[in-house]
Amino acid sequence: QYLSDESGISIPVGIEGANKVVEIGLGGLQRTQHHVLVSGTIGSGKSTFLHTFIMSTLLRYSPEDVQIYLLDFKKGVEFKIYSEYNLPNFKVISTDTTPEYGLAVLKHLCEEQARMESTLFKNDNLSVIEEYNDRHMNKKISRKLLIMDEFHELFVNPDSEVAKESHYYLQQIVKQGRAWGVYVILASQKLPESCTDIYHQMLNRIALQSTEEVARMILDTDNPGVGLLANMDVGSGIFNDNGGNIDSNRIFRIAYFSREMLKATLEQIKERQQSLGYGKIIDDSEMIIDVNNLSDAKDHPLTVFTEEGKLSGEKKLGYPLYFAKSLTLDEQFDMRLYSDEAQNLLIAGPEDGRVKRILGISAMSIIFNTIFMNDGVLPAESIITYFDFSNNRKNFGSYDILNELAACYPEQIRVFGKSTVMFGLEQIEKEIEEGVHKRHFVIFAGLNRAKKILSHSSTYEKSPRERLIQMVETGPEKGVNFIIWANEPESFLEFYAEMLDSFDYRIGYDLQEDTFKKIFLSAYVETVDNNTAISYSVDDGNLKIRIYDAPLKIYIDKFIDQVDKCLKEEPEFDE
Repeated sequence: QYLSDESGISIPVGIEGANKVVEIGLGGLQRTQHHVLVSGTIGSGKSTFLHTFIMSTLLRYSPEDVQIYLLDFKKGVEFKIYSEYNLPNFKVISTDTTPEYGLAVLKHLCEEQARMESTLFKNDNLSVIEEYNDRHMNKKISRKLLIMDEFHELFVNPDSEVAKESHYYLQQIVKQGRAWGVYVILASQKLPESCTDIYHQMLNRIALQSTEEVARMILDTDNPGVGLLANMDVGSGIFNDNGGNIDSNRIFRIAYFSREMLKATLEQIKERQQSLGYGKIIDDSEMIIDVNNLSDAKDHPLTVFTEEGKLSGEKKLGYPLYFAKSLTLDEQFDMRLYSDEAQNLLIAGPEDGRVKRILGISAMSIIFNTIFMNDGVLPAESIITYFDFSNNRKNFGSYDILNELAACYPEQIRVFGKSTVMFGLEQIEKEIEEGVHKRHFVIFAGLNRAKKILSHSSTYEKSPRERLIQMVETGPEKGVNFIIWANEPESFLEFYAEMLDSFDYRIGYDLQEDTFKKIFLSAYVETVDNNTAISYSVDDGNLKIRIYDAPLKIYIDKFIDQVDKCLKEEPEFDE
């Protein structure tokens, strides 16, 4: 049987002395402890502690009683295991969390608190979750655990808008979350000084092996435990439930779950919950799994097709491109190209791994959706025309998906380079004029590298540049959409500024401020790493997005295997 949460929750995490269980108490009318601060150097046992904390919660409390929001800001797969079991205790599981996504979760929880206060609590003249749940036993509010590992990544640049907003919302949750049953567990090897006021509200402290500087932040300055932490054994630490006060130290050893034990126990928990009727996500809302690689996105249409050969979803107008994800909880990134005016995509930014992933996953998306829209068959005809002006000598550490697909499917992907660009443009121009395509996509990789050819007008009545501009303007309504990468955005604005209005969709990164304003028609937004970009659409305006990591080669190989099964068979000839 699960424990009751009527008096708050209590999570066993380790052993003190020979056999005394150490439990962390959160919430309840009689407690003043409502949050947890954890710190320790790399290898000190911090991840082990978080696993134990999570597993103990899953073992003790039902999904109706406790919901978990798990954010991991470090690059790695430490907590990805929890996304494999679809346990309804979890509301959000995010690995390699970006600061923007962390902010979105904080904001969401604050909005939930405000909603509960203005409706559920106000209607009954109540002030705390315990009172509400006591009065509404059949429709309880679950307590919520917000677990953030390496949370200091939110505050690397304390003067940024993301850091300032994160501090505000985190402070609100820590101050007011107790009333609504929202408890914060912050873990990090570093404790940002900009959050000192937040730490003061967190009485439960877990101090693992750490430097003296960090130890003095998590324990009182005169606490003798400060001197012990530098030489503390891995997996051992000090638990203090009084804000680091000297009289509340308890030296303990963290209970340890091996990888095999984690998997076995999670399987048992899943079976137990299913037998008790917890197979469905609580409140009919889906768990959000925030991943950075398509191979980890188990329910994604591309992954379902790649792993199982299934064509999932319903047929809709437009061809979606799946190269990125939203940095919010309530919106899915959806760039869908229609057969309509200005339905083209402009990618503005220098050559790096991002553009290779955008173009490669876009090509995968087009092939998949062609199969989907043709009832499982890939026609033996051209669906992509690829003008390749990328610098193939550069290696950005990611598999070149588009070139691999072009090599595998020469009938479906026509490729033109510098020597054949004019022939390719004439071919597309003729096809647009004659309206031969139901749907076709032109990918132009490195437009500015072809500027001399496209600007040359001595041989033609109308210059190639003008002809290209006209094709981009008229193509979408004839079923031909353009995906153009401008590798030199400033040069693009110089040579092709009049074409900008033909792009209802735009992606940009690493742009100069003046260039950004001209392309995105808004104040400058910085992209701080090699995964984020800015997306613009006529309907949604500007959004910061995250480009998916490059799928592993084995994923692409599986995708190609599934596509091969969908190829239109050649007719047999009678002898």
